[in-house]
Amino acid sequence: MDNMIPIVLTPFHQDGSLDNESIPALTRFYGQNGASALIVLGIMGEAHALSDRERELVVDQYVSAAGNKMPVVATISAPATEVAVERARRAQNLGAKALMVAPPPGVNNPRLLSDHFERIALSTDLPWILQDEPVTTGVKLTADFIVQLAETIPTLSAVKIEDVPTASKIAAIHRMRPELKLDCLEDWEVCTC
Repeated sequence: MDNMIPIVLTPFHQDGSLDNESIPALTRFYGQNGASALIVLGIMGEAHALSDRERELVVDQYVSAAGNKMPVVATISAPATEVAVERARRAQNLGAKALMVAPPPGVNNPRLLSDHFERIALSTDLPWILQDEPVTTGVKLTADFIVQLAETIPTLSAVKIEDVPTASKIAAIHRMRPELKLDCLEDWEVCTC
């Protein structure tokens, strides 16, 4: 299977403390089972349970463990734009090759959302994945909005659509812009949108 990019686990000890020592073994496991890249600190990766210092440790450990074998995508979502911008810059400095960003919780104003994503995109030169996950964020991104973002932010290279029904949203995006490649992180180059 080409381009399998899992949301990786953040390991913890029984007492709830971060288990950095297990990250190299997890990285090997993902690589041996076909992962071509790793997404760290996703919603399922327990990012909400970590301080920013712990988040940085997780990114650093996965980048170190992956070496040149697999690029690491750092999820930098935050309720405040400045926090997400700072996380984006730190992730790039730690060696992440791309970012994943969900909308800030409860922000449904398209202008505010566009500003949020544009400011994050301008803060680094990394490609990024838009995480469309309304269950956790409470934000429903329309197909029109996603297409508009892709047209205005060239570093938007992929969309992780988790809004059901996903197939109809993907079809709507492709009807509006059939040439738009929203599922492309091949060779970690930004797709031409």
